[in-house]
Formats: sequence, C-alpha cells, structure tokens
Amino acid sequence: MKKDFDNTFGWDEDEQRKRAADEIQHAKVIMINQTDIGVIKVIHRIKELHLHQMQILPNYQGKGIGSQLVSQVLERAKNENVPVTLLVLKGAAAKRIYDRFGFSVVNEYENNYMMRWQPESFDENNDG
Repeated sequence: MKKDFDNTFGWDEDEQRKRAADEIQHAKVIMINQTDIGVIKVIHRIKELHLHQMQILPNYQGKGIGSQLVSQVLERAKNENVPVTLLVLKGAAAKRIYDRFGFSVVNEYENNYMMRWQPESFDENNDG
C-alpha cells in the first residue's frame, strides 16, 4: 500500500507499523501454499462488521484474492444480517473492488471514504 499512502498521507515507516499493529487481535493471515501473502482484519461491532484492514502483497494482487475475501465477509454479513463498513484511501485501487460489490460511500474525509454495504434483508430499525 506504499503507493497509496505516498499519494495521500505520505509514507512514514513508524506510522505504518502502528497501523499494522492496530486491532492486531482481529488479524487473520492470508496464505497460499503455506506462504503468507497478506492480512485481513474484520471486527464484529454492535450491529455491523467492520472490514478494518485487507492487504495483499503486490505479487498476489489482481488474481481475485481480494474479491474472494470480500465475498466471504459479505456472506458472513448476510448470515448475521448486519451491514459491513470500511474506510478506503482516496485513489486506492481497492475502492474498485468495493464499488463492484455494491458498497456505497456514506462519508468522505480528507484522505478516506467511509463505505457501507448491507444485505437486502437488513432492517436497521429491527433490534433483533
């Protein structure tokens, strides 16, 4: 994600290490053939799943891995009947994946978009 950060916040190695450690207890390592290729962090919050982080090494990008991971998160959200939220850097290629899956921009910040997806059956007025 260095290129994406260079185009927004600028790259700061110490800051990136802090970001990587944020919510580390939710991290799942993505592996192919016993090789670590990325990480995903999905946080179960009250009445939503939050896709906190998804990063795939450059050599494995563009192979459908991110789409497969997003599909799995959305399937979980459908089963739990909750929306999915995330923050994505402005200008990041990852936004195209989220657009393709039907996420909508619900808030805009200086360098990020807050995006949201919800299952068709979701009713935010229902407490159950």
